[in-house]
Amino acid sequence: MRRKSLIALLLVVGMSLGIVGCGAAQSVSNDDFDPQGIVLEEPVSAQTGTDIIQRRDLYNYKVYTGSVFPYIQEYAADKGMTFNNYGAYPGEEVKPGTELIISNTESVDENIKKQKESIENLTESHEKTIKGLKEDLEEYKGMRQMFYNYMQSNLAEKPAEDSAGYADWKTGYDYVENSYRLYNHQAEMTERAIEQENASYELDLANENKKLERLKKQRTNNSIVSGMDGQIVAMNFYNPGDWIEEEKNVIAVGDPNVKQLISQYISKTDINSAYDVFALINGKRYEVEYHPIEAEEYLRLTSQGEKVFSYFTLLDAEDVELGSYVSICVISEFAENAVTVPKKALQRDGSEWFVYRIDENGDHVRTVIRTGMSDGVYTEVLSGLEDGDTIVYSNPQKAGSSGAKVERGSFATKYSEKGYMFYPSSTLLENPVEYGTTYFKEYQVELYQPVKKGDVIATVRVEGDSIGLERQLVNKKYLQQDIDDLQKQIGETTDKEQLENLNEQLDSYKERMAELDENIAKRRGDSDTKEIVADKSGVITWMNTYKDEQIISSGEIMVQIADQSKCYVVVEDKSGKLQYGNRVDVSYESSDGETKTVEGMVANVSASAVSKSINTDYVLILLPEDKIAEMLQASAGSRNRWYRISYNVTGSVYSMENVLMVPRKAVWEQEQRTYVYVKQADGSVKAQSIITGGVDNEHYWVIEGLTEGMEVCLD
Repeated sequence: MRRKSLIALLLVVGMSLGIVGCGAAQSVSNDDFDPQGIVLEEPVSAQTGTDIIQRRDLYNYKVYTGSVFPYIQEYAADKGMTFNNYGAYPGEEVKPGTELIISNTESVDENIKKQKESIENLTESHEKTIKGLKEDLEEYKGMRQMFYNYMQSNLAEKPAEDSAGYADWKTGYDYVENSYRLYNHQAEMTERAIEQENASYELDLANENKKLERLKKQRTNNSIVSGMDGQIVAMNFYNPGDWIEEEKNVIAVGDPNVKQLISQYISKTDINSAYDVFALINGKRYEVEYHPIEAEEYLRLTSQGEKVFSYFTLLDAEDVELGSYVSICVISEFAENAVTVPKKALQRDGSEWFVYRIDENGDHVRTVIRTGMSDGVYTEVLSGLEDGDTIVYSNPQKAGSSGAKVERGSFATKYSEKGYMFYPSSTLLENPVEYGTTYFKEYQVELYQPVKKGDVIATVRVEGDSIGLERQLVNKKYLQQDIDDLQKQIGETTDKEQLENLNEQLDSYKERMAELDENIAKRRGDSDTKEIVADKSGVITWMNTYKDEQIISSGEIMVQIADQSKCYVVVEDKSGKLQYGNRVDVSYESSDGETKTVEGMVANVSASAVSKSINTDYVLILLPEDKIAEMLQASAGSRNRWYRISYNVTGSVYSMENVLMVPRKAVWEQEQRTYVYVKQADGSVKAQSIITGGVDNEHYWVIEGLTEGMEVCLD
């Protein structure tokens, strides 16, 4: 498949995003908490530090990354099929019934053509029959009316039955009456014939249309057809003749009006037992609906080597753009405004947990406490201590003296890779010479050169089929004689039926003559051929190799011309950094040395959104159609030749706008949890747990735990 050669051209890319605050949730109780097995029998010395008991929020959580995708439906061939061509490409709109991938349908297309001709002939014959019957009917009606009028006139002149003129009148009247009855009967029979012809035609037409529909269905069965409105968001690329396995998903359609989240896998158990689950996109919280994967489906996917993801529906997300980076926060436990003690200050004696509290006299008092949840840094105190108590605590974390405000800002990782021009839609230019022997002379184009319809692709020499041409000329001579004889007979014939037969025969001879003239013209044209020209505009992406005077067979493929209107820049993206709908900059150096940039859109989804069977280790960047020619012209070399160049593709990934930002120097990590010291209104400081989504050299961005305007301590 084309994909193999495509991907081989690309550079391997790699980039990672630091995600913190993702440690496993911990639950602490009096029975299972073991702070490193430390037991103190005596109060610590006076050299040990202290800590003041404070209230704070505690979280046990995990943060998962994801992106916003359209609702996607994948399609496969119901049975194995040979690829012929595409009906649509990434980024293009489709509707229910649109053919997405089409097999070779030449034979069924020919049958469809014949069936349509059969229906046309049936209709033509019916209309001709009806026309004749209606003409006869009008004639019969006219004669019937005439004799009816005679009857009425004769009745008015009827003599007495015993008069001398009655016998002659009766003879004339009987003739008129019998003629009236005859034409009336013929009119009635013709009307019935018209009714029968219409009924027969409707029945035959229905049967013929059923045959046509069966053929069309047969053709559709040779295609993969969309069942929904949307856009092509992923597809495999094939060459004509490639085999497509049955029931293998090979193309996908997405509905951009229905947005869903796809994230790292989150189990149904974790979701159901969670205290809170929400998504954060560009600093805004969104409620989500989780769609679990059943255990059987999970096992099926993993057994097939598929990577499993979790799916959510975004609720009330009209303002969210496709491709947006998402953090899914799953808070398993939460203690709000809880009395807390540093985990490292806890000690154990059998089943009891205790700390040393400093009383009003400065004595170290062994104080038994009952614990609740813990985030691994601080533990909730359910009884035994109160807010403001001072305890003995070795080596406490110290807050820095300088501070900074929590502000909103933007967070993103820069993306930069090399890309290459890619044309998935193309046609094959064949040697059009059917009659004669074609000898190659010279190509007039080079690989990757833009061409217009009618441009010379190659020069050739053709030795015409003179014997075949002479034979056709003789056939034409004899056929013309037959036509002349028929026309003479037609001029001498008065019999209507015979004349109709002769005219039909003449029409048949004229059709044969037209075919002969066309064949003769083709043979003469082939003999005169000196140039092979492009039958469409585009870019030369493949050329056959010939030597001077090498024979080119009739119908042999000479070059491949790609459709310039369906053009992408392709980059390899195995880890799925770029997402469908993302905007990136594609830059290149023009012929005058100036760097120019166009904006493109990622037109296919990453591997997390579709099955493994659909190739998604590359990204197709859809370019503005009006800029493609400019890019090619700007990249032209000598004699306007376009060589295969690389493009710089840059953009932002994992982008979060309008999120709370806290200086990296203010954050300290312990037990896979992130904390900052927040300055209180009274001037004191308090260690505060925060849920973070990402980190760069300067900042963490915050999902929960801080509000804008808070002051945090640095270092």
